[in-house]
Amino acid sequence: MAIIEVKMQSGWSADKKSLSTLLADKDILLKKFEINKDGAVQLYFDQVSQLLLLLLLINSNSDSE
Repeated sequence: MAIIEVKMQSGWSADKKSLSTLLADKDILLKKFEINKDGAVQLYFDQVSQLLLLLLLINSNSDSE
């Protein structure tokens, strides 16, 4: 299982409807999501696709710039 935590920027909040849509899309392989009291979102996957790994890599590179 892979867990990705997404911390929301100040003033932003998770859109539960969009997360539920992702949950229903079987191509994304999202098994469940949780939203913490502080607004952070945990995404739970049984496996991580190559596309998701690429997106994470791109995001981590842009964060370091």
